[in-house]
Amino acid sequence: MPLAVEAEGHPEGLPAVFRITNLHGALVTMPHKVTTVRLVNELTTTAKIAGATNAVLRSADGSLLGDIFDGGGFVRGMERKRRRIAGARCLVIGCGGVGSAIAASLAAAGPSAIGLFDPVSASAEALGERLRSHYPGLRVAAGSNDPEGYDIVVNATPLGMKRKRSSDALPQWLP
Repeated sequence: MPLAVEAEGHPEGLPAVFRITNLHGALVTMPHKVTTVRLVNELTTTAKIAGATNAVLRSADGSLLGDIFDGGGFVRGMERKRRRIAGARCLVIGCGGVGSAIAASLAAAGPSAIGLFDPVSASAEALGERLRSHYPGLRVAAGSNDPEGYDIVVNATPLGMKRKRSSDALPQWLP
């Protein structure tokens, strides 16, 4: 059942919703994905790396588990198209919410390396650090948008989400 709450009411609203005894989970959308991270008791590794959650599950003990399935859906789609991720070299361009979730799910699928690029270099560096902390054996590099040498290239930029396109955010090889 869809429920609407303004951003300022979400920190009180989510716990109130989970007082409903037959409610076992909830899906969360923007603008609440980041705020929800602070409202749950535990996060999956993917949600920790992404810094956001779009699914909340009430455990048997009543605690709330936050997860994000954007990246998992991406990985499953790739695998259904018979695209092997294990051992692949992956480049994620765009290290915001969706890019972070995709990078986290790619990391869980066992690539040999992940490259990260974002016009805001601090975003790519921060995501790289989060990936390294949870996947210490994974080679992670940030800073280049050159697709040469990568098996999988992901465009997780907001390109196409707005009417006006900013060529500043485009990788050099995109039109």
